[in-house]
Amino acid sequence: MSEIELSEPLALAPVAARDAVFAIVREISERRAPYDRVALSLGLQKVRLPVDATVTVPIDVTAEATPLRWECTIHIEAQSRRGLFPRFDGTLGVAGDSRDQSRLSLQGNYDAPFGALGRGGDAILMHGAATESLRSFLKWLAAETTRTVESRERDRLRQSRLHD
Repeated sequence: MSEIELSEPLALAPVAARDAVFAIVREISERRAPYDRVALSLGLQKVRLPVDATVTVPIDVTAEATPLRWECTIHIEAQSRRGLFPRFDGTLGVAGDSRDQSRLSLQGNYDAPFGALGRGGDAILMHGAATESLRSFLKWLAAETTRTVESRERDRLRQSRLHD
């Protein structure tokens, strides 16, 4: 297993960020549109092969809220051919940095396929491609969270104008 600890800043109030992140992750885990086809991208640019390509791996996400904490446990694995791709188990959380700033974090372990051979291949050949795919996922989730919160705020403003 390889340990991972990633974070992304959010220019959002912590409560709004938390609510949006958890709603998005729940919809991903339940495969609800528009999140029913979320995938991890595994860049092959770092692999020593004569290709410059990206492999997209549709994923299953299982998330469970941790009571009284701003985090959830998260499990990520490929939807099919699970034995060929890394599996991630950890925690996804939101922390408040200030009144209008927060941080999205992903911590845990990913297990490369094929045991020790897979871990060696990840370290030597793939140069941490699994970590980079999780980093890309976290960046996407941060951007999607921001878009969701901003959309909700626009909707609230529109509704308040209708009632004035």
